[in-house]
Amino acid sequence: MKLWTTKTQQQFGATFPGSPGTWGNAAYTPDGSRIVVVYADGNGSVWPATVGAWEDHACRVAGRNFTREEWSRFVTGRGYSGVCPSYPAG
Repeated sequence: MKLWTTKTQQQFGATFPGSPGTWGNAAYTPDGSRIVVVYADGNGSVWPATVGAWEDHACRVAGRNFTREEWSRFVTGRGYSGVCPSYPAG
């Protein structure tokens, strides 16, 4: 699955893992909180669809905030901010 910016018609972010080379269909859940993808080969995925949900997911996976060095490498146009309130700022 790929997300595209309609204004520029450019891919936004990286391609999501899934079934490479296999077509599929995607739809938002009724509440808009997730994207459900089902591929022609029968595999499927459910992905968060909000920035807050991605931040929560990243905090659970990493178990920490970005360091300032990581922030400067991966986040552009925004000053450093710890997004994981349960962990100290890096």
